[in-house]
Amino acid sequence: AKLAARRNTRDFAAWNNPNPESAVKDSLSGKEECVGDEDFWKRVNVAYPELFTAASHRYGAMNLIKRLWCRSDKVPYLRDRLGLTEAQMGKALSFDSVPEVARKNTDAANPYVAVLAMDGDEMGKWVSGAKTPKLLSQLSKNARAYLEPILKAKGKTDIHRLLTPAYHLQFSEALANFATHLACLAVEAHDGQLIYAGGDDVLAMLPASKAIACAEALRVLFRGEAPRNVNQYPLAVTQPGYVLAGTGIPLTAPGASADVSVGIAIGHQNSPLQMLVKEARKAEHRAKHGYGRAALAVSLYKRSGEIIEWGCKWEGGALDLMRKVTELTAAEILSGRFPYALAALLKPYMLKGSQPDMLPVISQEFRHVMARQSADLSGDAKKELLTLAENYLAMTRNRLEDFIGLFLAETFINRSRGED
Repeated sequence: AKLAARRNTRDFAAWNNPNPESAVKDSLSGKEECVGDEDFWKRVNVAYPELFTAASHRYGAMNLIKRLWCRSDKVPYLRDRLGLTEAQMGKALSFDSVPEVARKNTDAANPYVAVLAMDGDEMGKWVSGAKTPKLLSQLSKNARAYLEPILKAKGKTDIHRLLTPAYHLQFSEALANFATHLACLAVEAHDGQLIYAGGDDVLAMLPASKAIACAEALRVLFRGEAPRNVNQYPLAVTQPGYVLAGTGIPLTAPGASADVSVGIAIGHQNSPLQMLVKEARKAEHRAKHGYGRAALAVSLYKRSGEIIEWGCKWEGGALDLMRKVTELTAAEILSGRFPYALAALLKPYMLKGSQPDMLPVISQEFRHVMARQSADLSGDAKKELLTLAENYLAMTRNRLEDFIGLFLAETFINRSRGED
């Protein structure tokens, strides 16, 4: 209260701008006034061409600091003040620009990037003790054999572990292990950059084509499970719930009873990052409340202005289907027009209150488009694609937009040049 009162006390003269003619706004934020006037920026362009060009932005004080403080090779002020070498500074502050992240897409010509936001599900219930594990599951084999008949006789076999300080310490340790040791490994394995990791929260920027795979990896590591293609990660899962990740000891993870929801916003490399972060958070909220947690939601922003929203449960079979479509499209077995032809044919069926008895009709339409938009699709590959598609279709039922959205999202994420 005293600090607020002091800040509101204006006992000094107002500051007069010595350059009233420099009313140009910061070209990144559009809010703050930029530092100096046009003559100042012309001199800066000449004096520091490696940092500023004639066509570069005009910065306000805050964005100027953000742009320069980590450029220790060109502006060594902070490095010198901290007494660090260039190698030490570079290791601590290594980062890629947004275009550099985009160039790490599966196709380097794909100019799209993704912002990923992850949050644990029902963490409040875990902390409060509402989701503590059952007592018998926490006991050794001999202790359980002794105690189970006693509890069974009293009808108490379902009692849960007591909420104690030891429980909170163990749970906090598991969350800290994930944020400190595991989240970064998952993001870097998919050529992304970890922006923030704390407990069950993660924020990262990734190449668009690798964001969903990274989301899957984050989820399984949070649960203490081995990720897909585990050999690409510098870790090993010794047993469910325990991960070796270069610390010399097994790291406990929250475990398979815990789960997460992830939101991903994908946009062009020139899109405002603030917008992508905000939309990733919105997608995460949609995963929790639109899909009932333990889910993934994706928002795709085309340069034309069109927005595609899609989501799925982790265990619904959607991601297996998406991987199969990507594999067949990359092998040129499925046509690049397949998702659009399917969407055009199925959208008329998106009637409010459509009934499950429409599923056989939609399945036949899928088979028709698959036959027309594929080459050499036969045998096991055809059977697998049909099985995955029909299983997912049965899962979505009255959410036909999710079935269609999967194919549209897949082709948007993996296309070569980002044409709309």
